[in-house]
Order: sequence, then C-alpha cells, then structure tokens
Amino acid sequence: VEFTLLCCNGCEAQPYGTIAVPDRLILAEQVTGYVTGASVCGCIRAATVMHFCEDGLMMNIYRLKLFLLYLLLGAGGLWHILSVFDSPMRLLAAPMILGIGLWLAYEYWQYYALPMLIKTVPPGVQRRNFVLWSLFVILGSIAVESVGVQSGVLFGHYAYGSALPPYIGPVPVVIGFAWLGMLLSSVAVVTRSTPRSLRLNNFAGALMVALFMMIFDVVMEPAATALGYWHWPDGSIPVQTYIAWFIVSFVFAFAGFSLRLFEGSTPLIAL
Repeated sequence: VEFTLLCCNGCEAQPYGTIAVPDRLILAEQVTGYVTGASVCGCIRAATVMHFCEDGLMMNIYRLKLFLLYLLLGAGGLWHILSVFDSPMRLLAAPMILGIGLWLAYEYWQYYALPMLIKTVPPGVQRRNFVLWSLFVILGSIAVESVGVQSGVLFGHYAYGSALPPYIGPVPVVIGFAWLGMLLSSVAVVTRSTPRSLRLNNFAGALMVALFMMIFDVVMEPAATALGYWHWPDGSIPVQTYIAWFIVSFVFAFAGFSLRLFEGSTPLIAL
C-alpha cells in the first residue's frame, strides 16, 4: 500500500513524499503509526491512500455487488433485444434508473468514511458536501433538461416518451438520478485511471469527466431512443446535443472537484 503525504498549510495539498506499508487492508491504528513515524513536513496533517489491495471479505462483497449490478443491466438489455418481458421491463425502467443512481451515491457516501482513506477534508464535511453536490446535480439536470425540451436551444429539439414516469413538467424525475449515476461512474473511471496530480487540478479533472460523459452519451443516445425514453422529431441526433452534454457535465464535475469530493480514490463498484 502506498501513501502520499500531503501538506495542508495553504499549498493546495501538493505531495511531499511517499511511504510504503504492507500490501493488505490497513487498520486506522496502523495508518496513524506509519504517518506519525514519517517526518517530511511540519504541517502534514493527513495521508491519502493512492493504491490499496481490496482483498478478502471487502473484495468479495464488491464482486457480489458488481455481479448484481451488471446482472440487472445485462438482463434489461438482453430482454429488450429478445423482446422478452417487454411490458414488465418498461415498467421497471424508471425504478431501475432511480435505484442504480441512489446505489452509487450510497457507495460514495460509505466510502468517504473508510478509515484508510484519510483526506484533506474531514469525512463529515465531505459527506455533507457530497449530499449538497448530489442535490445540485439532480435538481440542476432536471432544470437544464426542462429548458432543453421546451426551447430546443441546448440539446436540439427532442421530447421524452411515456416510459419513465413520474414527470416534473416535460422531464422524468429519474433523469436527475440518471445524470448523478453517470457522473459518479465517469468520476470513478477518471480517478482510477489518471494520476492524482491531475485530479487535484479542478479544471483538468472536470474536463476528463466531461469527456467520458460525452463518450457515454454517444453510446447511450441510439439505445435510449430505441427504448422510447425520448425521441428526435426528424429521427437524427444533432451534434449540438453532445456539445451541450459535455458543457453541462463539465459544470457539474467542476463543482464536485472544487468541493474536494474526488481527490482520493472512489468505490470500485462505480466502474
């Protein structure tokens, strides 16, 4: 397990060095001992796990969660392709989107309290900021989608079908949770595939998340229209929607990085 020591005395949490500890899950007492014994900078108050071995019981639980998550997603896609249980799956679409969004948010909420993830922001503050950011994403995305549907200015002219009730005006409520779930998954990809120095740069981190969000939208649009979630009057998806998706995603992600929500690692299940 490799820890990066961080200075929190107005230096933007720049890394000052690393220490190595055994490759196993670390108890809070062990972390404290290793950090106390390392004299690198007088104002060091925290250490962040860069990489750790998610083995044993914790890893088995993660594997089970991943299996259940991908089973739900895979079964939904397979049933649609085979036209099996089409009516029940349409009824379950909105609850599944809501459930997955809340599930990923809960995993992040739990992850912030792990004792081996000591960060520059206290866990209680980080959890509070995460709740506020999640509400901002859910309500903000519904508002943006509402403006987009009614004006056609943001994403182009499109309309939602009847497959995702209930609605707030012209927009399904679960769309806010879909945005949240996709953002959390994109953040997980970025935080687990890029160096920490990039994530400490709010602009660069948000840019990477927005890029993954846009790639996801390119894949999602044809499938969502085929499922009747929304439709485009002329049948073609305008380039404008991908540009707007990128910009909105960047705003949401930048807010999260500015709150230091994604400076450390993220739940494996969010991938």
